[in-house]
Amino acid sequence: MEIRAPKTDSEFEAYYELRWRILRKPWGEARGTEMDALEDAATHVAAIDKAKRLVGVGRLQHVEGALGQVRY
Repeated sequence: MEIRAPKTDSEFEAYYELRWRILRKPWGEARGTEMDALEDAATHVAAIDKAKRLVGVGRLQHVEGALGQVRY
């Protein structure tokens, strides 16, 4: 398992697609709702298995001071 930030456009596409499919689609939410205005300020992390498949995603968002929150 490799844990790292998405690097390429195609990795970011897969990252956001997985986020939508797991967190938004089951609630009937439209594509695009998996993103918000804080994407560019956050740290993105992807879990990639040995077969090079994206199997997990997360976003670390700064809250205040040394406090952060894992979202999405």
